[in-house]
Amino acid sequence: TGGKKSQNRECSTVVQKTTLFITRYEYANLYHTYTDLYNLFLAMKVHADENYEGLELDPVQVVFLDGHSKSHMDELWVKLFRTKPTYVSDVPDKTCFKKAVLVAPGYTSPLSIFMMGKKSRKLGQCNLPPGNQFIKNFVQEFKQAFGIKPRSGKPTILLVSRHDYVAHPRSKPKSGTSRKFENEQELLGELANTFESKGYQVKLATFETMTMQQQIQAVSDSSILVGMHGAGLSHVLLKTIDGSESGNRGVVEIVPPSHSSSKHFEYLAQMADALPYLRITCGSANRNNEHYVDPIKLVEAVERLLK
Repeated sequence: TGGKKSQNRECSTVVQKTTLFITRYEYANLYHTYTDLYNLFLAMKVHADENYEGLELDPVQVVFLDGHSKSHMDELWVKLFRTKPTYVSDVPDKTCFKKAVLVAPGYTSPLSIFMMGKKSRKLGQCNLPPGNQFIKNFVQEFKQAFGIKPRSGKPTILLVSRHDYVAHPRSKPKSGTSRKFENEQELLGELANTFESKGYQVKLATFETMTMQQQIQAVSDSSILVGMHGAGLSHVLLKTIDGSESGNRGVVEIVPPSHSSSKHFEYLAQMADALPYLRITCGSANRNNEHYVDPIKLVEAVERLLK
């Protein structure tokens, strides 16, 4: 550095294939993991295929520059990029890289809410137009990597639950997960009573007890996705409009007063081929971090999407 010649330029190992280096921040959060994954995906496409043609990702090596512990998000990296990432602490001394690419952090991702207009946060200031080819390629790669099957059977209304969970090995058992449903069974019952007679099936998804593949398949199978504001709704990005009877009809986000200004998933819904999006509000949290949701308001929102 500083114009001085390095005293030690010998390489004991030279890595020939492209190596992408990335620093993860909120690594155990699904939303932020999606922004990291998309940035790395774009970097791969840029350096492997300037014309962005085709979908097959060339073999690369991924190196995490952070020192985070393992989490349930690790499966996403392995499946999507078909390689097990290496921690920089495990890279031997004097390792040289023929082609090294530094990937931008997730906060700067085109998918990130932080890259919208900083003052107004208006969706009209999105970085990417709905249905952008980059997004479509990313979604297609994602579904292919996880072996997601085409939807079949009755159209589904999927209610995503929120329960206490352990995010990663260093975290304590989480008993205070925020934004849980106070009246989950009432909501399921009202949805079933209203829509099952109209040919829809109503299902509950508890992501905390499901594998990533099961989560993605459940969301892909759903016609309407319903959930409380939370990282689990990030899967909405993988939904695209196919125009079929059981196709994607949209997403209903339930938003508590504390998150009334948050547009994260409305933004992702727009990126997902301009997926129809509605939001309803719920009451403030009780002492158990649970929110009461008016079942009539929820049914009315779903009915609006089905019209």
